[in-house]
Amino acid sequence: MTRTDARAYVLKYLYAKEINPEGAEAFASSRYKPDDEESSAYAEGIIKSVIANREAIDALISSHLKKNWSLDQLNKVDKNILRLAIAEFKFPAADEKPDCAIVINEAVKLAKTYGGDRSYRFINGILDKIFKEK
Repeated sequence: MTRTDARAYVLKYLYAKEINPEGAEAFASSRYKPDDEESSAYAEGIIKSVIANREAIDALISSHLKKNWSLDQLNKVDKNILRLAIAEFKFPAADEKPDCAIVINEAVKLAKTYGGDRSYRFINGILDKIFKEK
């Protein structure tokens, strides 16, 4: 597996957790889990970062939504792509130094694969604004 595959796993895990919090642990031990140790550790790191920093991540997303939009109105896939990308870039593991362009590109790829027709544009716009902030 690759980091791209690890990110896809993280998205599926976060989505499963949002849909059915009790079933997320069963998903975590499913056949979808990355096979190799490095990808598995990378995915686990992003998941832990999303969980530990969820309030801050959701606040960042909310602050960049259009007026009169709330986090609850976002498509669950889009919301979780944003969460994992922000966690990976803004709250990385201590030994990681993620590249902004790579994180955005990977999030856009996820949106094209799993999101709606225009999801990738929305994801790209939000992440670009957030990652350019100091």
